[in-house]
Amino acid sequence: MQIVLERIGAESISVERVLAIRGPGDIVGEMAIIDHAPRSASVRALEDCVILPITADQLERRMASANPIVRMVLNVILNRFRATLSSLDPDGGAPAASFFLQDQRLVDAAADELRLERDLDRALEREEIIPYYQPIVRLHDGALAGFEALARWNHPIRGFIPPSTFVPALEACGKSAELTLTCMRQIVRDLPLMLGNALSNAANVEGLKVNLNVSGHDLGDMRLIDRLTAIADQAGVPTHLVHLELTESSLVQNAHRTTGVLSAARERGFGVAIDDFGTGYSTMVSVQSTPATVLKIDRSFVQGVGDGGINLPLVENMLLLASSLGMQVVAEGIESAADANALIDLGCDFGQGYAFGRAQPIEQSVALVRRWERADIAAWKRRMGDTTVSVA
Repeated sequence: MQIVLERIGAESISVERVLAIRGPGDIVGEMAIIDHAPRSASVRALEDCVILPITADQLERRMASANPIVRMVLNVILNRFRATLSSLDPDGGAPAASFFLQDQRLVDAAADELRLERDLDRALEREEIIPYYQPIVRLHDGALAGFEALARWNHPIRGFIPPSTFVPALEACGKSAELTLTCMRQIVRDLPLMLGNALSNAANVEGLKVNLNVSGHDLGDMRLIDRLTAIADQAGVPTHLVHLELTESSLVQNAHRTTGVLSAARERGFGVAIDDFGTGYSTMVSVQSTPATVLKIDRSFVQGVGDGGINLPLVENMLLLASSLGMQVVAEGIESAADANALIDLGCDFGQGYAFGRAQPIEQSVALVRRWERADIAAWKRRMGDTTVSVA
């Protein structure tokens, strides 16, 4: 299509000048959000085409849902553009908009996010963000089999800041890999302490490993695997003692970028676990093509499985899928005796959740390793409660 400028001369003769030619997928026109003034240019289709209009309302809605810093920058740009248009007004009218933002709430929100990013830089540098360890239990006999390392940040002024706040902020500023590396450095210092205490409690602790979460933003970066390997090698910690966890949704969204990186991780000795399984709409083919060794069933399917409702056959099918692919299974979010017992009867390999313990700092986790008591199925069910679910 052509974008043309039409002028009427002194003798009422129409003169056209082609300003640009646009093809499929190109954006034509000016942002309707700038102003509602009429335009002197028009568009002429050179062949059959479909135009998809982008309205001011659509742009406003998307800006409203954007990151506060992005919104602030866009507002600055738009306000400056409006002011420039006003300054070019031949009538010499006052500027239609100030160079400065009028929405103080937006400014405050952007400032809060910028302060958070600044504090995160300092927290990573000083290792203020530390791993807390939540136990993973082998269900059929109650042996302690490992931990998941969960990042926790106790801000020196603002107090506890949840991962749901600081992890997206790190991803937005491109520093989620630094969090992974920071946690890895601490894990390789903590693991020998756990393993040393496990030796003194070998009857109840077996095959101790630690799971480390990796952001989907970093799954295509081979350098991350190199750096994780170097950290483990330098500390003298075998890489097979660490499992890299990635969410199913991030795996599905980045499948074309991740297979090679995860294969490299497996070659280096790391285990690979698919977290939150059941929530990412993956297919058997996509799971099978991933070099994963463990499936972690999301808590939304695990909680209530002991009631014998719809979650029971769903979890059973997930266990069958994992078994057909030669993967072990961890059921997340176990909080009740009924759910734990149902999963034992289903033959689930491992369990994780408040029923076995909350995430704790390294000192408490080492003490847990030292005092953990193993039990057979009957004793474990008595420990968890008397409610059982029979599975045919």
